[in-house]
Amino acid sequence: MLATVFSEQSDLVLTAWAVFAGIISGLVAALPTVLLLRCVSQRHAPHVAVGLICSLLGVLTLQGAIFIIHWLKPAATLTYGVAATLTLLTTIIVTAFLTWRKMDKN
Repeated sequence: MLATVFSEQSDLVLTAWAVFAGIISGLVAALPTVLLLRCVSQRHAPHVAVGLICSLLGVLTLQGAIFIIHWLKPAATLTYGVAATLTLLTTIIVTAFLTWRKMDKN
């Protein structure tokens, strides 16, 4: 019974760390796109290739991080991946919406 308690506690700690690491990774992966959208909101028009590279850079970074997590701790892959992906998408969607509203007012 004692082993079950410690096993459940370590699973909970692993899940909490996976979510925390996923959120941090999602924010870091969203950074190139957020910076690009900030540039767009200030009326600086970057080249289309720059936008594509920024978007792909974040997604590829996140895929690499998920691969590393799967290699190190396979049990945390799903939790980490979901947290990181939702953070990335939420950050980009909110930033794009705010950029759109700022450009719409001007």
